Amino acid sequence: MEFVDFFDYGQITDEHKKAVSEVAKWLKTVEGNERLAKKALVRFKVEPRTQLSVEDSIFYQYAKKFGLFCSVQGFTSSDLGYDIPHCSISANVNDLDAFFHWAVKTRMDEMTEEEINKNSGMLKPGQVNPALGESLPESTINPNIQAMYEVDESAQAMLDDIRKLEEKNN
Repeated sequence: MEFVDFFDYGQITDEHKKAVSEVAKWLKTVEGNERLAKKALVRFKVEPRTQLSVEDSIFYQYAKKFGLFCSVQGFTSSDLGYDIPHCSISANVNDLDAFFHWAVKTRMDEMTEEEINKNSGMLKPGQVNPALGESLPESTINPNIQAMYEVDESAQAMLDDIRKLEEKNN
């Protein structure tokens, strides 16, 4: 059986937007479902999509400083209204290895004492990724696999920088 979408999202009227706004308020307040409310507001163009800037990316900034050529090749569109850039890099493995070592050393050299002493890991189950508005469900993560992705303090500062940029763009 084929699904047929009967609603023309290209012809959204102000009346549609008013109705969706009311449904979103209800979803948020009565049902406590802010995520679904946000998805509806974006889907019906009540709220605009946000295109994240590649220039705000920590990776892009480091690659540019190092001299790697990065170009935007498209976007991943999240249901919550974020368009996240895809980058293409043209470099051989030796150049990429050199970039990686340089970027890690540069970041570690820039770290403050507070950042070095900070003791927290990557996004844990139940925590929300600000850029995507999604959290990892508790039940889907094998503890042995999660342990493989723990980050030591020296790398945590890089993740914190990324999260700050994500929060800035929210």
